[in-house]
Amino acid sequence: MPWGLPSGLFHFLRQLGHQPTVISPTNWAEWLRWMPGCDDVIDYEFNTEKAISVLEKAEWVFCLDFNTMSRTRHMAARLRKLPVTRILIDHHQQPEAGMFCLWREQYRQKLDQRNGL
Repeated sequence: MPWGLPSGLFHFLRQLGHQPTVISPTNWAEWLRWMPGCDDVIDYEFNTEKAISVLEKAEWVFCLDFNTMSRTRHMAARLRKLPVTRILIDHHQQPEAGMFCLWREQYRQKLDQRNGL
């Protein structure tokens, strides 16, 4: 997972007053370590207990740059069980049906109701 997308979302959510944590399913290339905040990312395979603790407290989970849970390797089973909204931000086709909350399916109606439409 490149650090660009998680980093951007991390800082955006922080500006909105949230306390996000980035968890990567695996380690990543050493050459990405120069990026600010990279040392705060939790590697699920290396630090599973800490990652699980964070996931169990999560209200929402943003899934970035993968379209199926299997691409998260050992983290997949844990992600499938989480009783929270999973939001997919990705460019791959054919997302795993039922695993992610898609804007057009669930939030459009809520937004329309809120706006009296």
